[in-house]
Amino acid sequence: MVSRSGRRRRSIGIPGGGGQGLYPGGWVCESSFGWTLKTGNCVNGRTLSQGWEINSAKLGSSMTERTNDAANMSGRRPWARRLRIGLIALGLFLCGVAGLGGLYLAVNSSEVSEGTLSVHCKDLKTQVLVDTESKRMFLCSEGRADGIYKVALGKRGVGKRRKGDKKTPLGKYWLGNPRPSNAGVRTFIQVGYPTLVQQQKGYTGGSIGIHGPSRDGRLRSTLGCIAVATHDEIDEIEMWVKENRVKKVWIRG
Repeated sequence: MVSRSGRRRRSIGIPGGGGQGLYPGGWVCESSFGWTLKTGNCVNGRTLSQGWEINSAKLGSSMTERTNDAANMSGRRPWARRLRIGLIALGLFLCGVAGLGGLYLAVNSSEVSEGTLSVHCKDLKTQVLVDTESKRMFLCSEGRADGIYKVALGKRGVGKRRKGDKKTPLGKYWLGNPRPSNAGVRTFIQVGYPTLVQQQKGYTGGSIGIHGPSRDGRLRSTLGCIAVATHDEIDEIEMWVKENRVKKVWIRG
């Protein structure tokens, strides 16, 4: 049977002899006044699925259930659709997290692939390279890189020329021997700023070097030095510099 609204209806008979049926919100019971809706059961009532309703065209003799596709979509399918959308979103999120995790390792760990690191040390002999644009330090050895570390630089950027300007110098310098720090940064490796040429140009200042994190263990901007993030990292750098007898550092802008 098809109603005017285009919905398909399926009719069933109401049980005789005190007939009854379950209607959303209560029971439909037969009485001397006709069919009525009650919150309690009729005697020996039969439970019908939600969605049955009194057919206004055949009141008192049948009940109908709406079974049109739109009702099915609104009652059954949306949860599956939402589940699919949720799973897709979760998959995209996890892929994004995995991608960011890989990027983090690629720029913060000394255990990244040799090919990734070697690009920065191409054509360079054994020396320390500090790239101030990316704020990364590379341990270069004969055209390849043995490690890469995130670094903090001077509070006011790079291009140091004056004492107290809180900038990190740019250029190629000699590198001192690692020594314990008395300033709470674990290890200090002196950078030979200013060079003789820079001194002749009027550059002032000094006490620039590579060292570990601040006393509280955090990576913070410096007064002009180059700081790495952890004690373990400065220990690795110290060992590498000593084992390879590294005497050069290039701070590149």
